[in-house]
Amino acid sequence: MKKNIFLLLLLLISFGIFLHKTEQYSLEKENEVKMQTFFETDFNSSNTPSLETKPENNYMGILEIPSLSLKRGFYSFSHPLNTVEKNIQVISSQCFPFEPCSFLLASHSGSSNISYFKHLHHLVIGEKAYLYYKNEKKEYQLNSILHQEKNGSISLQAVSSPQLVLTTCNPTNDSLQDLYLFREVT
Repeated sequence: MKKNIFLLLLLLISFGIFLHKTEQYSLEKENEVKMQTFFETDFNSSNTPSLETKPENNYMGILEIPSLSLKRGFYSFSHPLNTVEKNIQVISSQCFPFEPCSFLLASHSGSSNISYFKHLHHLVIGEKAYLYYKNEKKEYQLNSILHQEKNGSISLQAVSSPQLVLTTCNPTNDSLQDLYLFREVT
């Protein structure tokens, strides 16, 4: 009897792991398809791809951090999928006509399949990030890492140049949130 219960539990655990891996694979494939439709690669004589937003794609942009092998799309502020429970969330984007944009993006840092910022703590000052937005590829460089009390708000100093701020929970202290401040490279 105990052997049957043990085998049943083992079978259920194996099935649960299989479902989790299948869901993670499905999310990765969905992201790949959406990124492919985000870009139209047209190699011109200089072999530089041009970026063109496809109208059928819902991504507002794509965040890329090569040192972490992270390349993930994000949705507009008002899109129903713009939530950390499903994606990288746009907390704030300040884009004014004829001025550069600043972005504040958030994601989980745990071990689940939606923890897109789980490796941010490996970043070091000077590393690069890229933001694909409005048919442009913007380059950013990490210039500061802050740790703040997790209280539902984020405190940042005003800056005159565009920046990219990534925020996630601190991996070792549940009462802190980490802020990674990138400045645009011009």
